[in-house]
Amino acid sequence: MHVDPYADNRTIAISAAMHAMRQDSSSSAAANSAGPSGWSVQDWVDLINADGTEFRSSWGGQIGPNARPFLIAYAYLLGKFTAFERLGRFMRPSLARRVFAAGPVDAAVEQLCTVLAAWGYRRDAQKLEPVVCQVLLLNRSPRLEDLSTETLGELRESPAMGGQWGKDLHGVHRAVAALGHTDPPRLGPEARPAAMEGVPSGWAGWIERRYAPRR
Repeated sequence: MHVDPYADNRTIAISAAMHAMRQDSSSSAAANSAGPSGWSVQDWVDLINADGTEFRSSWGGQIGPNARPFLIAYAYLLGKFTAFERLGRFMRPSLARRVFAAGPVDAAVEQLCTVLAAWGYRRDAQKLEPVVCQVLLLNRSPRLEDLSTETLGELRESPAMGGQWGKDLHGVHRAVAALGHTDPPRLGPEARPAAMEGVPSGWAGWIERRYAPRR
């Protein structure tokens, strides 16, 4: 008999969400929410909790910490939640594989990493995988061909792509464009290529000039 090792965690996540929704079912905040689940972004943030402390306190005797990733997936699927910058640390690749399935996510990561590696970027898949998965999640599709020039431009302004997440976005955009799915990114003061590690400066400069988008 097949035993699902994640069944208990999924059950706890569903229980946590349903319990909180019942508590808030009569609140004006829930009634005025634009989310399909009837919940606002803040409602989901309050339930999931940025550092997990409150979640562990509320559900600590019921595998709470391990159920939190499933709750994030439910927020994404049921509430169209994408304010990831408000949740603290969690594994974007795991979330992407949970909601899209591993096959298409791994294919997208491999395609982009292959392009960047051919240009001399020494960032391995483990370092690029989280930002690629973040882009896929924000676009709500694992297919690179579903990305558009406009969407990638908008992601530059998204709070979810701030800090470390935005540092590799320029290179990822260029790789998506090289695959024929979008126009190259425009150059601007905020646009910086993904860092090349372990590449001689002369070679790195040639690559930047060779593949620089046209103004």
